[in-house]
Amino acid sequence: MKPFHIIATPHDDIVQKRLTMDVFAADLWDTYQGRGPEEYTDHDTFFRKTHMTANMSEILGGVQRRLAGDGGDGFQHIETPFGGGKTHALIAMYHKAREWGAKCVVIVGTAMGPEDTVWGKIEEQLDGRVDALSGKLAPGRENLRHVLERHEPVLILIDELLPYVSVAAGVKLNDTNLATQTITFIQQLSEATSTLDRVCVVASFPASVLEMADRKTAEELLAKISKVSGRKERKITPVDPNDVPSIIRSRLFSSPEDEIRLKSAETISEFVDYCKNESILPPDKTAVEYKKMFEGTYPFLPEVISVLYHNWGSFSSFQRTRGVLRLLSQVVYALKDSDRPYISLSDFDLKDDGIRRELLEHIGGEFDSVISKDITDSDSGARRADDDAGASHRGLHIGTKSAVAIFMCSFKSGGGGNSGATLDEIKRAACREGVHSSIVGNTIENFKSKMSYIKSEDNRYLFTSEPNINRLKMDKMDSISDAELDDGERSLLRTNVGPHKISTRVWPSGPSDIDDAPSLKLAIMKEEDVKKFEEILDSKGGAPRIYRNSIIFLCPSETERGQLVELLKGKMALGKILADRSGIKPEQKKEVEKDLRSTAESLPHSIRKYYRNLYIPDKGKLKKYDMGIPMVGDSKGISENIFNILKSQQEVHESIGPLVIQDEYLEGQEYARTAPMYESMLSLKGSRRPVSKSVVKEAIVQGVRQKTFGVGTVVNGITSCLYFGDEAQVEFSDNEVIIAKAVCEQLMAVDKGGEGEVGGEGEVGGEGATENTQGQQGKGEISGSHNSIVLTFDLPEGKMSDIWGVLRLINSKYRSIRFEICASDGSMADGDAARLSQALDQIGARHSLN
Repeated sequence: MKPFHIIATPHDDIVQKRLTMDVFAADLWDTYQGRGPEEYTDHDTFFRKTHMTANMSEILGGVQRRLAGDGGDGFQHIETPFGGGKTHALIAMYHKAREWGAKCVVIVGTAMGPEDTVWGKIEEQLDGRVDALSGKLAPGRENLRHVLERHEPVLILIDELLPYVSVAAGVKLNDTNLATQTITFIQQLSEATSTLDRVCVVASFPASVLEMADRKTAEELLAKISKVSGRKERKITPVDPNDVPSIIRSRLFSSPEDEIRLKSAETISEFVDYCKNESILPPDKTAVEYKKMFEGTYPFLPEVISVLYHNWGSFSSFQRTRGVLRLLSQVVYALKDSDRPYISLSDFDLKDDGIRRELLEHIGGEFDSVISKDITDSDSGARRADDDAGASHRGLHIGTKSAVAIFMCSFKSGGGGNSGATLDEIKRAACREGVHSSIVGNTIENFKSKMSYIKSEDNRYLFTSEPNINRLKMDKMDSISDAELDDGERSLLRTNVGPHKISTRVWPSGPSDIDDAPSLKLAIMKEEDVKKFEEILDSKGGAPRIYRNSIIFLCPSETERGQLVELLKGKMALGKILADRSGIKPEQKKEVEKDLRSTAESLPHSIRKYYRNLYIPDKGKLKKYDMGIPMVGDSKGISENIFNILKSQQEVHESIGPLVIQDEYLEGQEYARTAPMYESMLSLKGSRRPVSKSVVKEAIVQGVRQKTFGVGTVVNGITSCLYFGDEAQVEFSDNEVIIAKAVCEQLMAVDKGGEGEVGGEGEVGGEGATENTQGQQGKGEISGSHNSIVLTFDLPEGKMSDIWGVLRLINSKYRSIRFEICASDGSMADGDAARLSQALDQIGARHSLN
């Protein structure tokens, strides 16, 4: 038999690997704008690669008759499953409109914003301006009719309206909104077109709203639109499931249909005869019927199209026709140089990254390891089955081909019909003429001792993500309730949080569960709910939250949940099995214990892999950061890992440079108070986050030491620089400030010159300072000679740091200074008194302590 690519020649874009996956994602707006793949923008290329189905021909004929004034429906509604060819049909009408001499208006909802209106776009494309149909309110049927009437014949194509209406719902217009006005306009449009013989509207709506982000709102809007447009519309479907094989062949191969049918006849006959002789024809098909099916799907066996379209197409993300084309284009490229006479389910090379990722996108990443373990790895079960087939059959790779065929038949969404492959289906996929199909039966039997993820149900073989250790484990896992799973997940999180580098709260229920203290906090959230995160940042129970920059959120990556749930359920199930000794045989105990240890060892990695998305307060928003897949065997706790990542991303700081303090607080300022600095950094979203108050203190101390700025006080509007170039004592008191370098230098110069007076420039009088030459407290100016002073004052509680300016001033003016401190209303231990005396001794101060 001849290789398939000689009979059905693949298009050049496939052979030369110039085909990108966006080629299969038709976009009407891009086509209208003259951009995008040539397959859509060029009239001749588009129709050369488009299989004109009977339904499509009927649709185009009806639209043409309408535009010519020969009757037909004025409002037509294309409704298909996701990926069912609706946009492709609209592009065909767009190209045909020119042939028919009609003006074509293109409305694509995903290309419109809340500032746009459907009626405005119609007038703009017809008249080049928006005049009669301006404003946000639906313009009325008569105004619309006058605009359309001037330009007959007019074809209006509407695609992806639902996303636009969802956006328009947020545009408030007094007692209504733009979405309601748009739905009203659709009704006006359907009524207006019914009175104009040469105007036709073709609108596409999905059969479901699975591709919409807000499904509930989308369903409501779709129901309203359908109700309004349904009064005048005719529903049409461009693609019938029976058209799919021809569409695929037209899009992937350049050879004409008649040529393919003629040249493939021998190959098809030989394969059907082989199936008949081996008794592996489908049980519900005769040889003649199966041959006719193969003629329609060549170079693919009928099962390839059926499994992809019906089984894989049951996943909403697969997109039916488009998904089949995307996947098969990669399969054809992978086999373009092979000697395969046709393509079967066993020919999907799961080592090919493109094919593998395309499949995993719909069934979940947990099957990546399944494919490796059982099919593609050098020591996989399928490879070992190949080797066990004997020297005469080893090169046929029956084990690998059988496993791939089973894998391709194993997945179906939503129930209905059977998943998996029968033995005859595997034989048709894995064998070819000259090979006895009984070898497949032997291989499948061999699978029982070599494959980790294949099971058999109702005489059908299929892959699952569960190792087939025993049925008891599966039953126990199925019995685990959601509440048990939640308890297990919460316990696993707490166990793996580790030492708290950041104060950590697991699964807070709301704002009141997280304190509003000036310290960094990690909130491990059960779900990725940004709205809830923002609510927590904005409030603490009933009051506004102050420290909005202090909370880091950790939440799960839902794509990884499947693996975590299976591991966690597996561990819990194995624990229950061991607890219920009557449920297992003695010889099974060791195997269960081994599996339990292995599962327990995997869970820490899995919980880290699942909880990996950080949300970090930033200016005006929450910034998302994916920590990625953690290293296997990492023994550090979740809290420590996150702390290290936050440090590496400069989201938290164990040290801050003095220039940061200067830039943040002294830009254009003479001084800035130290007391609120740390708290302000944890209050303003997007500010630097020091890990503790000591970080800010050390930055200030270093800045003073380096003379980047000074530290002093401001009392009654008078600034005093206490530390500049020396070792500062930073207390974050109310009157303590950092002072710009230039100001400090000026103050120091005044001090050295000795020209300042109390209360003058460069000097500070302490709060409450008074003259008392008679030993009495009073208030007023200091009297007596300036050559000596006697100053008596009471120090208010908590104001010690504010007096340093006074003491520094006195020290700069007089060489002989004596202090007398009278302290009461408190107590000092003997040890503290001894340390006080020792400190005075060390600075050489004569003293007495009573």
